[in-house]
Amino acid sequence: APQIVDKPVAFKSALEYEQGKMIATRVAYGDALVKLGEASDKVVVLDADTKNSTYALKFKNAFPDRYIECFIAEQNMVGVSLGCGARNRTIPFCSTFATFFTRAMDQIRMAAVSQSQLNMVGSHCGVSIGEDGPSQMALEDIAAFRAIPNLVYFYPSDAVSACRAVELAANYKHMTFIRTSRPATPVIYANDETFEIGKAKIVKESAEDKVLLIG
Repeated sequence: APQIVDKPVAFKSALEYEQGKMIATRVAYGDALVKLGEASDKVVVLDADTKNSTYALKFKNAFPDRYIECFIAEQNMVGVSLGCGARNRTIPFCSTFATFFTRAMDQIRMAAVSQSQLNMVGSHCGVSIGEDGPSQMALEDIAAFRAIPNLVYFYPSDAVSACRAVELAANYKHMTFIRTSRPATPVIYANDETFEIGKAKIVKESAEDKVLLIG
């Protein structure tokens, strides 16, 4: 097979979010996928029958030939995603509720050992999902995924940072996990704000701080 030449992937159009507007990071994930799909035909998206909740549906509607529905089979979804990304043939993103990724931890761990390329996106994180109930709340995903070798864990706090996390993940050569939230939250960053892997941003601080909050 011919050698695949890696090229950076970047959005071709600017973000157009309004600061202060309430937008869920899971919605921004769908927006970012469409922008990535427009920028590169190597981008493929998989979902485990939660596309209307993770907003992977936006990519499916825009690029149906590059969307794979894996239904309620998270282990299989991760395996198919790994196959899609083998030898850098595609840039795969797979998504479901963050708590359901725990079903595929064996596949994820072995993928990391094999130095595979995989981007995972888990929505409905934490206790903020409210009416969906405790069985859908992802509480252990931070601890679980931070233990995976070479995995970069993103926890965007607004729509802009969520989109940029997707863009950064597409260019990372190992594994990533992006944690998105169910409720709408205010847009706090300007559309041209820059982000880097390994560098967090301080939104608020004081001399009397006692607790560190992330997200």
